[in-house]
Amino acid sequence: MNQLPPWLNRTIALAALATIIGYLVWLLPRPRTIGSNQWRVTLPTARLTLVQIGIGVMDLGLGALAMYTLLPAQPSIGFVDALVTFVMATLFGFLSHAPGSLGVFDAAMLVGLQQFEKEAVLASLLIFRVLYFIVPFTFALLTLGLRELLLGTKAAGAPDDQDTAVR
Repeated sequence: MNQLPPWLNRTIALAALATIIGYLVWLLPRPRTIGSNQWRVTLPTARLTLVQIGIGVMDLGLGALAMYTLLPAQPSIGFVDALVTFVMATLFGFLSHAPGSLGVFDAAMLVGLQQFEKEAVLASLLIFRVLYFIVPFTFALLTLGLRELLLGTKAAGAPDDQDTAVR
């Protein structure tokens, strides 16, 4: 997908893994703090960092699984191929800083899944965006709105402090 030779991709992957392992080893002896003077940040422990990495891997894996199930049945591709394409497209989207990776993610998926008809991949991407972005956003808006409505109703029904002092 990135048009680099396989040996270079493997070298980049091994360097990234070595960096992550080095960071985890650096975190092991004691809690680490970075910064200077009054601006200090305590970094998560190695265990918490591993949990965060696990959550990220699970999120990407489940997102790729959702995209894989939305792809047309023919031509058939393996899940690993879809996973690699999905992760690369996601990384390109992160690098672009485009809101929601809009356009970049989609273009990378189209390039990475050339064996499918473009229309079929675009339909899959549209459904994926609705399920992965629009539905959770709508649910969050409704939940927040309901919470605010309940808090507003509760506050309107409670007597003011001044009213109780006068009585």
